[in-house]
Amino acid sequence: MGSIGLLLGAVLYPVLNQMTVKRRLRKWCEENAGSDKTFTCEVELNQSGIHAKSNGTQIIYAWENVTDIQETQDSVDIYSERGGLVVVRKRVFTSPEQRLQFIGLASQYLKTAQKASPSDGAS
Repeated sequence: MGSIGLLLGAVLYPVLNQMTVKRRLRKWCEENAGSDKTFTCEVELNQSGIHAKSNGTQIIYAWENVTDIQETQDSVDIYSERGGLVVVRKRVFTSPEQRLQFIGLASQYLKTAQKASPSDGAS
């Protein structure tokens, strides 16, 4: 009988835990960002880095810390060291040309930063 309870607990725990985490995360977001379903975020690319502004907070990702730029099915994702991520949804671009221009500019800034910083292992 005890093994049935143990088996049942092992099966149900992941599902119940996921539901609990989602509920707590949703509540935390509503408390910190309001109950609106829409979040406004501004992303600006310039020589100093990626400037992401949302809810009165600005985060700057220096190009030297950016590790990758990837285009996915519905977004342009910019990864940085230590788990940083800026996601720009494709729906914000008014045209495919504007999206390609954004990716090109980001790639250009990243390449410039990579050339300017010495490689890891050089002494």
